[in-house]
Amino acid sequence: MRSRFTFPLVFDPLRIVLGLVRSLFGIVLVSLLCGGVMLAAALYFVDSRYVVSAQLLGENPYRPESGDGLKSPYLPILMQDETLIFGAKSSEVLKDTSEKLGGAISPQELWTMTEMAKIEDSDLFELTVTRPGNPGAAVELATAWAEAVMEYTAEVRRRDAEAKIAAYQKQLTENKEKTAALDRTLSESGQSQNILGEDTQATALQATIQALEKELADARVQLAAKANQISVYDNQAKGTGMLRSMLTLRQQELQKLRRTYTESHPEVQGAVEDVQLLTQLLAKAERGEDYDLRGLNKIPDLPSEGEFQAQVLRLKEEKAALDEKVTVYTDELAAKKQEMAALRGQSLSLSELRSNLNEAMLTTNLLSARIKEAEFVRDTPPSQLSLFQPASLADVEEESGLLKKAAAVCVGLLGGAGLMILRVLVRELRSARLSTPVQTALATGLYPRHRYPEKREAESRAAVRELWLTSMATDLSRRRRFFFVLVGEVPGEQPFWWDLLKVINEDGCRIVFVDFDQQPMPLSLNGYTIPMYNHSQPSPVSVIHPFAEPNLLQTLQAIPRDSVVIGRWGMPPVAWLGQVRVFFESVFLVVSAQAGNRTEVEKNSRVYRQLLGDPEETILVEEKAPGFWLRTVQNLEDTFFDKEDEDDSDPDRMPSYEPRRMLPNHQQPTDVT
Repeated sequence: MRSRFTFPLVFDPLRIVLGLVRSLFGIVLVSLLCGGVMLAAALYFVDSRYVVSAQLLGENPYRPESGDGLKSPYLPILMQDETLIFGAKSSEVLKDTSEKLGGAISPQELWTMTEMAKIEDSDLFELTVTRPGNPGAAVELATAWAEAVMEYTAEVRRRDAEAKIAAYQKQLTENKEKTAALDRTLSESGQSQNILGEDTQATALQATIQALEKELADARVQLAAKANQISVYDNQAKGTGMLRSMLTLRQQELQKLRRTYTESHPEVQGAVEDVQLLTQLLAKAERGEDYDLRGLNKIPDLPSEGEFQAQVLRLKEEKAALDEKVTVYTDELAAKKQEMAALRGQSLSLSELRSNLNEAMLTTNLLSARIKEAEFVRDTPPSQLSLFQPASLADVEEESGLLKKAAAVCVGLLGGAGLMILRVLVRELRSARLSTPVQTALATGLYPRHRYPEKREAESRAAVRELWLTSMATDLSRRRRFFFVLVGEVPGEQPFWWDLLKVINEDGCRIVFVDFDQQPMPLSLNGYTIPMYNHSQPSPVSVIHPFAEPNLLQTLQAIPRDSVVIGRWGMPPVAWLGQVRVFFESVFLVVSAQAGNRTEVEKNSRVYRQLLGDPEETILVEEKAPGFWLRTVQNLEDTFFDKEDEDDSDPDRMPSYEPRRMLPNHQQPTDVT
């Protein structure tokens, strides 16, 4: 008796492999068809893209800057390289470019098609455009974008000039009021003899007041200039185009770093953190919320916190210092004027009054000159960038989109193969055929040591002889009665019984075949019909039909002990099957490999174990000869599973069953399933 079969899975994995091998042609065919469909779709939908560049020349960054004092001429604002790059992809510039193209491309689409970068060791900026369609459309886009960028820089300068004009005009009004007051004082001084004369204390105090007023005026001019610069930088920083440019460039840098380093490299981790932070800041900017660029790592080709943000912070710190300076000067000037009021009774020098008047008049002239210079810039604002090399059809390069097409084909191939593999998996897992030994063992609880290939005579006879010699004839002194139970339908079983009877008969054993079936199976041996069993005239081979036997109990008990009794149970399980079991010493299960009866086999195998106990062997009848791949799977499973496992119990102990009262003759069996 052998131990029950155990397996960690509820299905046979090699059967799935067998199904995949058998369906290999279909998998390849469907995969190729899907790949072809995806290739056709890619050829139709994926357009070629055209790349062209234009170059802009920036203004000399080393020119003398516009001074904070009134004596320095007013010069247009000079934006930093990083500010120009951010501004080139701002919403204002992209919207202007879209309008120049007649609205054919939205600003959002333009943002993905354009790129601006500074050429190293030069004052040149390269504007690169990537556009699908045709080369002429790419050149048109590059030209329109370059014009929009140059117009944008001119507009920034015009706004700065307007702010400076407003600040100068305010100072001019205040200075004119001061000049008029000095002129009145001078006139009054000329009419009164008491206020003329030399007074050292009054002269020094007046000089201090004049110096403070001049310093205060200069500080206010500087304060207005700083406020205007901060406004310009803030306008550039708050645009979503800047953040999108920073995010795109940082993502490109991250891809380059990943091709060189692993994910654990500090530079890769820093780039990942920057991409995440820039994504959050872009979301805030789109909602109109304030944000801070602090926390970013160093970004190549972009202003880091130590560059762009530091510029803004430096300007704000300088503005705060100027605010404090104006406050201090105002307080000091008020204090000095109070002192001057206390000294009004003292004489004033006529020359000092004239000096103050001359200074005020000079300031008025300087302010007027600065206003005229700013008005000229406002009316005819010069662009900070000029066209150095325009885009031309000769410079257009084509990107065929080969990578996208190849990716589409790969998706089609893998998708088609995946669908077919999924179909094979579902089909094999739902299949009820017991084609492999492991699947048969999972259904019956016993690995089939013996397989009967019905269509191959030589192999089938050898298989039956192996069954007889290894599992039946090993101890004929104790075991001569063998009970074969058919589990479900078993097509092609008749040749199995013929070969079994021939093999036993050839060894010189007398055989009694007991066929428990409502319709007994016709049997013949060597061309002769097997006779019915007759105790008084024994035959080498005879048959008993239990349902046609009037005294079955007496007949079975009268069979000589030297005869080999072969019992065949071809009906569903019945309640009195256990009573038949007492006449037999070993039980064998017979299962078909072709019939789709897995569920029935599993159910009947459990019932037979309850009624008959654990079987000795499981015999797998193969009506059709297995192919090459199935035979390969069978050999592999035979190699990995020990077919010679024996029960741990004492081999001398045979299962015993307490005989129960035999049912009356001809009583019909009751199906318990």
